[in-house]
Amino acid sequence: IMGMPVKVIQFAGEWARVQTPDHYISFCPRSIIAFKSATQMAAWRGARRYIVTTYGSQRVAAPASDETVSDLVLGNIREFKGKKGGWLQLATPDGRLGWVEEKDVEELAKWAQQEFNPGLIEKTARRMMGSSYLWGGTSTKVTDCSGLTKVSYFANGIILQRDASQQALTGQKM
Repeated sequence: IMGMPVKVIQFAGEWARVQTPDHYISFCPRSIIAFKSATQMAAWRGARRYIVTTYGSQRVAAPASDETVSDLVLGNIREFKGKKGGWLQLATPDGRLGWVEEKDVEELAKWAQQEFNPGLIEKTARRMMGSSYLWGGTSTKVTDCSGLTKVSYFANGIILQRDASQQALTGQKM
């Protein structure tokens, strides 16, 4: 998911073996990684950032434009650069700019503090019914079974481990 920081462990040709914040190790195309120094990473973490909170949206060239720069999915994180009306100018991790409707995002710090909402988790899971299956997928575009659970809970600000065997150990008995 764009905006998720990863630790690069090694390169294998055009692929990178990476570790996600939940310590999951996987491969991704090297070309999708925006490499940052420790100083740049600290600046990014300290910046005002927004997270996509809707199932899917678009980043456009200008406010109210229909010129799509890229699509956005639930969980994408972008750095705030400006505001015009109900539109926010946000930067990708590699610095490209675009505009998104304010209603489709939330300030990351506020999103991280949201209250537990089982209805939101269920709504996200139901919305994803019928989406494409891809082993290792963890986005609203493609997912596998444990990815579906991870994405659904993530919509509510809850970060689960990647695999079902790990997810089963999460939570509290009621």
